Amino acid sequence: MNERVKMILGTVQLGMEYGIGNTAGKPSYEEAFSLLDYAYHNGILMLDTAQAYGDSEQIIGQYHSQTGNIFRICTKLPVDMPEIAVGESLSESAGRLAVSKIDVCYLHRFEQCLQKQIIQDLVELKEKGIISQIGVSIYEPLELNYIIENLEGIVDVVQLPFNVAVKEYWDRGLLQAAHNKFLLYARSIYLQGLLLLPVNHPKVEMLHGKSVLDKLIRLASEWNTDVKSLAWNFVQYHPFIDDFLVGCETLNQLKENVFLNQQEDKDYERKLRAVSFHANEIMTDPRRWQE
Repeated sequence: MNERVKMILGTVQLGMEYGIGNTAGKPSYEEAFSLLDYAYHNGILMLDTAQAYGDSEQIIGQYHSQTGNIFRICTKLPVDMPEIAVGESLSESAGRLAVSKIDVCYLHRFEQCLQKQIIQDLVELKEKGIISQIGVSIYEPLELNYIIENLEGIVDVVQLPFNVAVKEYWDRGLLQAAHNKFLLYARSIYLQGLLLLPVNHPKVEMLHGKSVLDKLIRLASEWNTDVKSLAWNFVQYHPFIDDFLVGCETLNQLKENVFLNQQEDKDYERKLRAVSFHANEIMTDPRRWQE
């Protein structure tokens, strides 16, 4: 079991307004630099970004160039991969990011796993040392099962949406099988901020999330903690999660996340394992929030 996973800073918020609970908007250039600087000097040395995240890659690259502080980088291929070669696309990303190599290159959509040329190109780039690891960003358990059965030895990292509200959606046996073959990185540990909204918030009502938030709030009160800490520590101490990413819009949010990352409340993962939330798919799948 992983006693403690680390923390990856998600940077979609640096490049665009993102998150259902986002009230601060996109940080200014100066605020983005402050976020990156605080992260770097507090032991968060890996960033998650993508070509689709506005000007996130450019901002990170400017920070690298101006400070000499270089993060490890996870980035993603374009959502709709154009006819441009994978190698050329990654070269453009590396140029924007001002790095010599990409640590994890994700396929942004599971469907790209089915494109043999993309997979072949990534394997060749890994052999040349241009990328260190091949990853896939997924949504569905069936997608994870496909990767286990068909891409063992090729895929090094799978990123999946994982939080306390969706834990029943991901069968523990499937997660364990995946964990035995490659790294699992969790995203959406707060469900884009939805789990931290007030119960009576219009967006909570719209997404039918009241019962889940009510139960989380009650449990947090019983255990003398708060919902944010429960959600954080459930993922941080999950036995099959190797790392997780969290974004932020403000420096205060980042400082709070760094503080949480230094606490030891691993007992909450065990307690929450026995709790059922029965979250509905409209609430737990952001792809359906616009329907």
